[in-house]
Amino acid sequence: IEAAKCYKTADIHNSDNRPLTIEFIRPLSDENARLVNQGGLFTKCPPGVHIEEWVKENFESKVNFLILLKIEIPNKDRVLCLRSLNRMNINHLTLFPDLYGTSEFANMDLSIDKY
Repeated sequence: IEAAKCYKTADIHNSDNRPLTIEFIRPLSDENARLVNQGGLFTKCPPGVHIEEWVKENFESKVNFLILLKIEIPNKDRVLCLRSLNRMNINHLTLFPDLYGTSEFANMDLSIDKY
């Protein structure tokens, strides 16, 4: 179920009729080990604007460009994907370097054959 409210073109402009923008934020602090290990890039959308709708509204004329890619993995492929990510050293242990990550990694190792 889609929780975010999508707005039409007229609604995604601010009061001076400039389009609202999406900010990309890369954390600069190394105080949070999770952020450092995840190498995260975050997006900040205008309040009440869904990112997919924003891209559709602002890039509808750019039909030959890849702007936003959404990948949906069927649940039947979940174990294969998790096993493959683990072999690339992308797992709870490396993404969450704390007790939580260690315990989740151990649980995955016990529950997924050849993890």
